[in-house]
Amino acid sequence: MVKQETWKKRGIVKQILKDHFHGFWELHATQFPEDLRESIQESVRKAIRCGTKDMGFARYECMGCTGGDPEPVIICFTVPKELRKYFFEDRRKLNELSKEVARVIQYYYRRKNKNKQYEVGVITVIHTFGRDLKFNPHSMHW
Repeated sequence: MVKQETWKKRGIVKQILKDHFHGFWELHATQFPEDLRESIQESVRKAIRCGTKDMGFARYECMGCTGGDPEPVIICFTVPKELRKYFFEDRRKLNELSKEVARVIQYYYRRKNKNKQYEVGVITVIHTFGRDLKFNPHSMHW
C-alpha cells in the first residue's frame, strides 16, 4: 500500500461539510445557543469556500531583507480546556486573545534582538475547532 501524502488528504472535512452539513443543521440547529447559530453557519460557509479563488489571498514579504528569505516561525497558542467555556460563551474574547498573544510575540522578539531593532510582523489566524471537530479555540501566529 502506498502512503498517501498529506497534501492529498486535505479537503476531507470540507467535503464532509459540503455533503452533510445542511442535513445535520436541519436536525440539530436548535441544540446550539441561538445567538451562535449564524456564526456557526458562517464559519461552515467559509470552511467550504476556503482555498478557493473567491476567498482571495494575501502575500507578505520583507522588502528590506538581504541574504535570502527569512524562515517563518509558526506558533500555536492553545487555550487550556478549563478556560474554553469562557471563549465559547463570548467569542469576542478570541479577538482579545489573539491581539494579546501577538503583543507577547512582538515583545519577545524585540527583547531578544535589541541591537538589531527588528520590526516584528505577526499574522494571526483564529481557529475555533480542532481536527476532532470539538471546540478548541487556538490561534496560529506567523
